[in-house]
Amino acid sequence: MLTKYHYEPKDVLIIGDNPEAEIAAAKELDIETYLYDYQQKYSPALADYYGTNYQNLPEILN
Repeated sequence: MLTKYHYEPKDVLIIGDNPEAEIAAAKELDIETYLYDYQQKYSPALADYYGTNYQNLPEILN
């Protein structure tokens, strides 16, 4: 996706609910991550940003 649309990793935020899939893959590509954890099963330390809902996304994206 980065190559196809000519994005740089610094311009992308990956939002995922699975730290072993989406978050880990993004970290390998040096892309910032947001772990959406509505069940509060994971440590916030697994991602750059963490939330149990999407209310804090506007702050992060600005």
